[in-house]
Amino acid sequence: MQNSAILYQLLGDLYKKVGENDKATIAFDKWIEIRKKAVTRQNSQYQYRSFADELLDEGLYPETALLFARRAFYKISHSDEAYAATVGLACIANGLYDEALKFFNYGFTIISDENSFGRFWGRITDYGKKVPDKGKYYMMMDSLADSIPSRYSGHRIEINRILVKLKLAEYYSENNKPDEAKDMIHQTGVVDENAWFTLGPFDNAAGIGYHTEYIKEDSTQIDLNAQYDCINEQIRWERFTDKTYDGYIDLSQRGNWRTSYAWTTISTPVERKVQFRFDSDDQGKLWLNGNEIYANDQHKIISLDREIVPVTLKEGKNSVLVKVCNEEDESGFYLRITDSEGKPIKDLIINDIQEN
Repeated sequence: MQNSAILYQLLGDLYKKVGENDKATIAFDKWIEIRKKAVTRQNSQYQYRSFADELLDEGLYPETALLFARRAFYKISHSDEAYAATVGLACIANGLYDEALKFFNYGFTIISDENSFGRFWGRITDYGKKVPDKGKYYMMMDSLADSIPSRYSGHRIEINRILVKLKLAEYYSENNKPDEAKDMIHQTGVVDENAWFTLGPFDNAAGIGYHTEYIKEDSTQIDLNAQYDCINEQIRWERFTDKTYDGYIDLSQRGNWRTSYAWTTISTPVERKVQFRFDSDDQGKLWLNGNEIYANDQHKIISLDREIVPVTLKEGKNSVLVKVCNEEDESGFYLRITDSEGKPIKDLIINDIQEN
């Protein structure tokens, strides 16, 4: 058993689990020595890539992973985006983000269909969970998302671009860069956390909140000084705050089986047709200038841009009211305001309500 790679791998995992890191390192060093010799003898591009993927999955020996990923990539005799993905991820594991971007962009040129694109993109985004330098990773991903070929311009691919920018906004916010964070949010058209006043929680036991008007829901203005009876106390409208600045209005802290409202205004210099791209967890309703423009009574997990509602904004200030009825666990909503192609509109002014 002294030449068994599996034995040394199991020992390394066991020592690591019980905190014997020095012994774990010795076991893993022996494991990698045996595995490198075996894979090299096989001299197969598939085995090279599989070995590199194994190391990347385990988070071990990034330099060795890159060595074998490159061998696999340059040995293969035909185009295969899976090899480009592996060597790109190995570059990331070694902090070589510019080089990773080159391999990923090459992968774009040889992908044959949107299913292949989904697998390729999914590998890159999933690997982000393992990356210690989130800033460099998301900046690379932002560049990569902007370079997606036009032939892959489907709805989900556009959402991928938006989600990367929202994650980058979250990173900037967590690292005390509020201007950069807000710029990222504005590039998406998402109405961010700072734009909303919220009111709640009201009762939603047995789903009663969806059909219960706790406030005048067709109103075109709110009174920030008015008080309302909720479950256990009187409440008033408050400027919304959220620990995570990523465009998602998280209402989960208000508890299960609760109903909440959110309010903002949108000002435009001219009358224009726009799209409200909305979704909520769980049931939701949406009003524009006192008119109900969307309602959904289904329990569901939120998805960015799930519902696209064409509307007309009048010149000047427009009021927007959102109602969300939570059942259990996560609760909140996204609202993105775009043109007919899903692009943000730059000259809108969001929430110019004056607080006393």
